[in-house]
Amino acid sequence: MEHTFRIGEIADFFDIPASTLRFWEEKKIITPLKDPENNYREYRISDLITLSDTIFYKNLGIPLKQICDMSRTTPEEHRLLFEEKVSELECQQWELLAQVQKSTKQALSSAAFC
Repeated sequence: MEHTFRIGEIADFFDIPASTLRFWEEKKIITPLKDPENNYREYRISDLITLSDTIFYKNLGIPLKQICDMSRTTPEEHRLLFEEKVSELECQQWELLAQVQKSTKQALSSAAFC
């Protein structure tokens, strides 16, 4: 018999609220087994992999709706999505760099007048 985990164990392991796991279950991102005796959720290793992937995608800024569709996308579609996200992150990086440079110039100009 495969080892299973309870919702509290999974929430602690991934450092996410149990309510998030229940919400993702509602959205059909994960589908844990239910213990027939007490109706407790039982997460399998495959559920842990799905959760890990979901957290990874969320950290990239991918919307939950798009994450729900990830299992039905091709590797090529995954590649295109990741390229798009990399491009977005690079743009954000350049914007932040420009802000830092601007702030630095302003701070140096202010210091020069003191």
